[in-house]
Amino acid sequence: MKVACALYTRAMSTPSNAAAMHPTPAHTDDWVDAQEMGRDHPGTFEAPTADELKGIRAGDFVKICNGEERFWAVVTVTNEADPIEGAFRGTVNNRLVGDNEYDFGDLLEFRGRHIYAIMAS
Repeated sequence: MKVACALYTRAMSTPSNAAAMHPTPAHTDDWVDAQEMGRDHPGTFEAPTADELKGIRAGDFVKICNGEERFWAVVTVTNEADPIEGAFRGTVNNRLVGDNEYDFGDLLEFRGRHIYAIMAS
């Protein structure tokens, strides 16, 4: 299911939450859970650790997957309080080939558990 959501409609418990600080609508998708992939396929798939996710900074590149393709996003908002379940925001950093409601430069929201790879800026 592909939808754009207005993050400001959610109840926020901490001011560090990305959604509370940035009420701009962002695209979401049925992102693939990289942490689950790592648990299911430990010999062939390695997901970032909580410490690695906690180290993500604005400007870093992260790879996420919508089930059709993996692609890079440039992080604009991080979530150090909860690096696995907390909200991250970023913009798509390459042209996508799938039939998506988002493409290069569009704003996305995803969780740390959806991040496949990290490349520091």
